[in-house]
Amino acid sequence: MPNSTHGKHYSSVLGSGIQLVFTLLLLSLLVLVMKIIILSGNIISQKPDLILDRFYDIVLNSTMSIVMRLLLFFKNLPLFLSFIILAVMDGLVMRDIRKFQAARESALWFHRVKVTLIYFFYSGFLFYLSVPDEIDLESVLICIMLSVSILIQVLVKGYKKYV
Repeated sequence: MPNSTHGKHYSSVLGSGIQLVFTLLLLSLLVLVMKIIILSGNIISQKPDLILDRFYDIVLNSTMSIVMRLLLFFKNLPLFLSFIILAVMDGLVMRDIRKFQAARESALWFHRVKVTLIYFFYSGFLFYLSVPDEIDLESVLICIMLSVSILIQVLVKGYKKYV
């Protein structure tokens, strides 16, 4: 009889990924509202036309800031993919070493890392988008790339010996 929990696990991972995307969108909206509140200052004492103009400027600048950060992040995806390829290769080499030495096989690390991998990527991405101050993209990307590549290396290393 097939295991019925197998499909539920993948659907829950997919559901948590969708929840993370919605959380990302909601937090971006929250950042936008925070920027509007912070930048508005003494906007109440001005005339209504100036209030709307100022509001449109704040919304436009905040949207442009988020879009520029997204473009910079996606522009650096080839570097991110090279880190992933390097981690996969290193993990496959470590897996082959374990296979040829007839070492002990445990799937604990594989299943733990498989679940936490998406959270590391989205948390760094969300941090970069949600900080209202200027931060260095390279430092954030290096942290994200190193953590995700280490997790991918452990994931591939813990894959089954005999496939």
